[in-house]
Amino acid sequence: MNAETVPEETEADIKFYTVQEIADIMGIGKSLAYQFVTSDKCPFTVLKLGKRYCIPKNSFYQWYDELANPKSSK
Repeated sequence: MNAETVPEETEADIKFYTVQEIADIMGIGKSLAYQFVTSDKCPFTVLKLGKRYCIPKNSFYQWYDELANPKSSK
């Protein structure tokens, strides 16, 4: 009987960030990151699964990239 091996997940395979990862990327503390992602004014998608918050990478980076490259309003 052949045992199947489960491939290891690479960073590219993971589609969500944790609040701690968002805090690290933004250079802020975990408590401030929790306040940010749970506020009504959070500009990206946040999913609450049980007691855990998950942030889709594509939603976060769409917002984050706009901060670095704002569209001119001419």
